[in-house]
Amino acid sequence: MLRNTFLLALVISFFGGTITAQSVTVGYAPPARHAAEFGLSVGYAANYGDIDNRPGFGIGLHYRKALDYLWSVRVEGNYLGLNGENDEQTVEYKTSIASLGVHGIMTLNNLRYDGPKKTNIYALFGGGVNSISPDVTSNIVTDPDSYTKASIQAGIGFAFKISDKFNVAIETMGIRPFGKDSDLVDGFAGNDNDFINYTNVRLNFNIGKREGVKEPLYWASPFEDIMKDIAELKARPKLDLTDEDKDGVVDMWDEDTATPSGARVDSKGNILDSDGDGVPDYKDKEPFSAPGYTVNGEGVAQIPEPAYITEGDVNKIVDAKIKDYDLTKPDATVNWYLPNVNFSNNSYNVARSEYEKLHQIARVIKDNPQMNFVVRGFTDQAATEEYNNVLSYNRAAAAIDHLVNAYNVPRNRLILQWGGESENIAPGNKNAINRRVEIGVAKPGDAEMGKPSGPDAGVGTFKGNKTGY
Repeated sequence: MLRNTFLLALVISFFGGTITAQSVTVGYAPPARHAAEFGLSVGYAANYGDIDNRPGFGIGLHYRKALDYLWSVRVEGNYLGLNGENDEQTVEYKTSIASLGVHGIMTLNNLRYDGPKKTNIYALFGGGVNSISPDVTSNIVTDPDSYTKASIQAGIGFAFKISDKFNVAIETMGIRPFGKDSDLVDGFAGNDNDFINYTNVRLNFNIGKREGVKEPLYWASPFEDIMKDIAELKARPKLDLTDEDKDGVVDMWDEDTATPSGARVDSKGNILDSDGDGVPDYKDKEPFSAPGYTVNGEGVAQIPEPAYITEGDVNKIVDAKIKDYDLTKPDATVNWYLPNVNFSNNSYNVARSEYEKLHQIARVIKDNPQMNFVVRGFTDQAATEEYNNVLSYNRAAAAIDHLVNAYNVPRNRLILQWGGESENIAPGNKNAINRRVEIGVAKPGDAEMGKPSGPDAGVGTFKGNKTGY
């Protein structure tokens, strides 16, 4: 089955190679991103034509990109220096060629999979444009002009991987110009059509440093991951579903293969003791007994009878608590504290969000006509002490004005006092909790405080700190 699948994939890859970059080969998509190749070549160049050649040289650059695992496209530019002379030494030539070519490359050893590749054998075929400049020294041949010709280019190469980013290749490529004057590479129009050979060494670099970018696909195989999965599947242990103790956990995962029949077990086959009392659940008459108590041999918690308090006990406690407390005394409620009224930063305007508090405060004051109340203002520590004293006075006055004007609370029952920044509730220079007015039942000796001296506070905006505004 595997062999048939491989042969089918081979046929699809061979005949449909140039389109498989967008399609799926045997249900396997190529990696989404793969590197391109940039290379430098240097080597031996020669022309085979009418005049005997002498060794020349060539250099070049190329860019190669895979279309799929089998096919890739390469664009390259080469400069070739050719020279030669005839046996009689009557004709000598030196020809410079600037060549630009586009090649389709087929990776030959990707037609089978025998593990990760260290080598890459490939064949190429394509075409190009060549600018040919012959320079002929002869008494019998006229020096031809430079000319440009299209050419057919083909070759074969062998690459060896050094790392995932670098490989070295040896390649030989033939270039055959065609058309009029194609026989003038050596400057001599004879019976032989000139044929150019460039045999070279290539230093190839895989470019693409982003995370997730793979090496070019012609170094990989569409079957590599499939073969890895198959090898992993073969290496897995044989699934044995034997369950000797019939507890629902197969023996290969069961940590206790001899549990008693009917015993409840956890996912690893161990006998359950849900309440941790030392009596397993299958013997425990109370498998979820209350923690902190001893249990008997059947797992039942030994909880002592509670000592309930009776109604008579409650009455005795209440009588003892209120025996010495006289609610008829004027100062019996001196520890009442009503809700605080809070203010915005550097302001003594009563916000609408505080109206409900003042409504409840007014109700308490009017329901207790025998009592007077102290209205005491405070601030945070953001400003100077003198400024804060005036601001706290203004806040207390604003709360009193609201109670008098909105609820007709007699002014003589409200005692205005100010505390500035002296009694902060929360730490820090600026805290909304500290910007407040406290209202409580007046004690004997509580007296009205006059407005302190200092700047006009709570009007407009301000900037500053403890050093002043």
